[in-house]
Amino acid sequence: MRKGLKVIKNLNIFPYDDKEILDFKDGCLQNIEIRQQRYKQLRSVLFDNEKKNSISKTIDDIVSLIYLPDNIIFDIIVDPDKEELINDKIQKKIDKLNKLLNEKFIRDGIDIEIYDWLYWACVYGTYIVKTILDGDKVVFKGVSPFDFAVYYEDNKNLNKDQIFCHIARIPIHVAKRKYPDVKFLPAVTPPVRQDTFLDLVISQNQQTGQFNVSPIPIKNEDELSPKKVGEYVEVYEMWFWDYDRKDWFMAQIVGDRIYKSVNPFIPKEHPFIAFTPTPVEGFFWGLSEMHYLIYLFQTIKNETDRLNKVEDLLSKPPVIVYGVSGSIEAQEMQNKLGQAGSVIEINDPTAKFDFYLPKLDPAIIFNSLKHYSEEFREQSGIIGILGGKPMPNVRSASYATILAQFASTVLKKKALRVEAFIEEIMTMLANCIVYTDANYKELLSIPFRVDVFAHTSSPITSLAYQEMILTFAENQILPPDVVIDLLPIPRKEKIKKYMQQKALMEMQNEAKKEQENK
Repeated sequence: MRKGLKVIKNLNIFPYDDKEILDFKDGCLQNIEIRQQRYKQLRSVLFDNEKKNSISKTIDDIVSLIYLPDNIIFDIIVDPDKEELINDKIQKKIDKLNKLLNEKFIRDGIDIEIYDWLYWACVYGTYIVKTILDGDKVVFKGVSPFDFAVYYEDNKNLNKDQIFCHIARIPIHVAKRKYPDVKFLPAVTPPVRQDTFLDLVISQNQQTGQFNVSPIPIKNEDELSPKKVGEYVEVYEMWFWDYDRKDWFMAQIVGDRIYKSVNPFIPKEHPFIAFTPTPVEGFFWGLSEMHYLIYLFQTIKNETDRLNKVEDLLSKPPVIVYGVSGSIEAQEMQNKLGQAGSVIEINDPTAKFDFYLPKLDPAIIFNSLKHYSEEFREQSGIIGILGGKPMPNVRSASYATILAQFASTVLKKKALRVEAFIEEIMTMLANCIVYTDANYKELLSIPFRVDVFAHTSSPITSLAYQEMILTFAENQILPPDVVIDLLPIPRKEKIKKYMQQKALMEMQNEAKKEQENK
């Protein structure tokens, strides 16, 4: 959304009145508290460090397999119905815009931001990205599902038939200046930040004893207390499609006031993009990657606890003492048995003692732990690619690559969804540039989309493309300079310049030899 835009109050052409807007808002927020509670449960498991936490690492592995920015090649595709409008001048503008998109993808840090968006999309099941126009600058901001709601939850898309609400939180001192005529501004704290950094890290380590907080001075408190979170004002930003005027409208509910405006973003577009790695049929919100992993994760923790308990019993078994009447006591004997070099003196000839050994073989628990660990990796979808095991009857690297691609259909589907998500983001970026930069005004009437060329957004889908290019090069179907352009190689211009100089030197040497032979 464009920053600093003047919002028109009490707009008569708005398609809905105040009561309808408030009803839509209540409908959007009807189940949000239930979802927020579920998200908090997922976060509590994600940040659990009582034992080795495999879930966070597994989600990182999934993201690294379905997305890799190093290989991405963008290509602008014009709507086939408008191809007759493309002349040499327009094509140069398109090529210039395409080059700018590739530069901004790296320069503006979009490539790094996508990693975080994909990670939290896997955690929550759905994640939203908002586009903000700040003058001629385009900014993408992640929006947690804590702060987003839809009216029709059976509609999987943010299309014209959907009504949705973004809960934006503004610092209270900013809200008072931005909305001076609002008489009632209730202050809130964002629910997603109630578990602060101190809550997540220090409280967890206090439970495990892995972190000693005693060097930090504490006054009249036994534990560290988290820093007070600042006060915010909630702005309920509602978006509706007007079927009569064929454009989006926005309403902002702030305290006791409603501000209405025509579309403050690009005409006929809204600024939100939703991504769902694992969709659920007939439902807007997706399934968390942790949904099936939590049970296996907790089972692995329980099996690890059992194994540790059995190992403790084997290393320090309980002692059954019979007939000891001397000065030594059973507890003292147990303590000395656990110490190297200790001496136990028993003067009672009738005394005897036995060690109680556990009946459960640790190997059984270890095999069970190994089984659930394999199930965990298989459920995540990464076992076929990151398993590191030799594949039988594999005779070539290319065949192994093909098998690796088919080893995890789950991840391949996610990789294709990530590709579509990136295309939406880059198409949005391109449209914003065309809309705000007069240098590209010729493209305003030409519909287009930004395509991720040859599935180059994921390592498990781009390998086949790279192998195809190299095969063409080996068979001399493609010239070397074209191969360099199509592969993710750094310093391409320098390499091509060197190749040109080398080719020129070879031509000069051949010409010199011909003259000498004459």
